[in-house]
Amino acid sequence: TSFLDIVAGRAKTGGVSGQLTINGEPLETEEKRCVYRQSVCAYVMQDDCLPGFLTVRECVLYAAWLRLPVGMEDAEKEKRVDQILSELGLSKVKNTRIGCSQRRGISGGEMKRVSIAMQMVIRPQMLVLDEPTSGLDSCNAHQVMEHLLKAFQPKEDLQFRDDDSDSDDPTEPRDKGKGPLILSRHDSSSSGSSGDRLCPEEGSTHLPIVVFSIHQPSEGIFRMFDRLLLLSQGQALYHGPAAESVPYFERLGHPCCSRNPAHWL
Repeated sequence: TSFLDIVAGRAKTGGVSGQLTINGEPLETEEKRCVYRQSVCAYVMQDDCLPGFLTVRECVLYAAWLRLPVGMEDAEKEKRVDQILSELGLSKVKNTRIGCSQRRGISGGEMKRVSIAMQMVIRPQMLVLDEPTSGLDSCNAHQVMEHLLKAFQPKEDLQFRDDDSDSDDPTEPRDKGKGPLILSRHDSSSSGSSGDRLCPEEGSTHLPIVVFSIHQPSEGIFRMFDRLLLLSQGQALYHGPAAESVPYFERLGHPCCSRNPAHWL
């Protein structure tokens, strides 16, 4: 969680060393850090804080009204909301109230997907999730990850750049995602603010990067991972393709003794 807070540019108590950069460009001004948090990187907290009296669609629609430019047509905003609900498998419950302790509503897994949908309305270039499966049973946890995977999978007609590094050290970053994060300036008068601000380029075909922390995932969820950063006491033990993590440790004399690599790791 501490690592994700730093990556997402969120306020953190205590001392933090190092530098956060986008494509090698440091976020050294408050303007860049503010735009990074608001337009580039979306953060889904571990605990779902949703109003129980609203329906699923109303929650996501209100998020769209608050976060999308004022100049954007309402019909376009509603179209985006409905598309996101469909991508996350929430269309069937879009008119169901969230619910609370006094009134039953949607399931815990559906509630987590609503929290994700509220962040997806801005079409972020990077989505950061803090333990998205915590508190969920194995079925709901798998559904959350499966819908998240489907929502961000590449389309066949899009081409993405692969920036794999030649480094053989698995504790070093191997790539920077499927294409660069894009920061550009545009006139923000339509959104009601003054001056220019940085934002993702309109119409970009960049596939968003999804980063999340997770504890003891099931074997099925582990197989969904593209890349793995394994931390212990704040130190990186492995960073590279998830499928190569077990062979790496086996070469070091630590054979896997569990069917689920995540439990063994």
